[in-house]
Amino acid sequence: MKVQCKNCLPKEGIEIPEFSSAEKEHYRKVKEDSPIQAVKKLIDEKKLSHRDAKYIVTHINIDYGK
Repeated sequence: MKVQCKNCLPKEGIEIPEFSSAEKEHYRKVKEDSPIQAVKKLIDEKKLSHRDAKYIVTHINIDYGK
């Protein structure tokens, strides 16, 4: 899925991989503990660029992402 955020992304946007519900919950919990670790996990596990991983972590909704 291609996503654009007018506040924090370049005009071309980024490609977001599909996440299962379990993966979404896992990354949400990791972000609660340490956003830096969440970025590192996404880079390692999903082979994303630093920019894309950081964007995904920034936009994880902790309050309503359950």
